[in-house]
Amino acid sequence: SLRLKRRKLNTAVQKVNYEQTIQVGEETMSLAEALELRKETCTEIAQLKAQLANAAYENVIYKEDRDIVEPPPQDFDTIRKKLNDRRLLFRALNRALQRTNHEVTVNFKDDADSG
Repeated sequence: SLRLKRRKLNTAVQKVNYEQTIQVGEETMSLAEALELRKETCTEIAQLKAQLANAAYENVIYKEDRDIVEPPPQDFDTIRKKLNDRRLLFRALNRALQRTNHEVTVNFKDDADSG
C-alpha cells in the first residue's frame, strides 16, 4: 500500500539523516543535527530582529510638561552583532545542506517493484 511505501521511504530518509555527516565551519555534525540547528537558528533570527527593532528607539513619555526618556531595554550594537552572527550561521548551514542534498542519495527499493 501507499502508506507502507511512504513509511519505508521516511525510515530510509531518517537513517541517512542520522548517518550522514556534514561540515559547517569548524564543526562536524549529522544531517539531522544540522537540520535542527537551522530550525533553531531561524527562530533565533526572528527573535533577534524583534529585539533589534525595540533597541533602536528610546521610549519618550510626555508627562506633566516634561519628557521622560527611557533607554532601550537592550544595547542595539550587541543585538545587531548577535543577529549578524546568527545570519552567517544560517547561511553556512544552508550552503552545507544544499551541497549535501546534491551529493547524498537514499537507498530505497520498493518491494512492489521487485516482484
